[in-house]
Amino acid sequence: KEQVLDTVDLFYLPGSRRISLRFLAYHLLHTHMSNRLQDTHDSIEDARTALALYQKYEELCAQDALETAIVQLYDIGRETNWEVPD
Repeated sequence: KEQVLDTVDLFYLPGSRRISLRFLAYHLLHTHMSNRLQDTHDSIEDARTALALYQKYEELCAQDALETAIVQLYDIGRETNWEVPD
């Protein structure tokens, strides 16, 4: 079984754009990624955020709510031009 997952593939609507880690973190975890606000890269923050997003993915799957959440993410993305407030 594959042990490496990319969070952008977990929350992906086939035929659509891939959603950024920052956008996913803001809208699913209600958190800002400080490294993305400063246009820097912090692999520890990225890893923690990815793990939290995977846990959110599992939670949504258990609730049979993943597809609805993904559709809502894409609706929000189109409405906000995929921007995350500072």
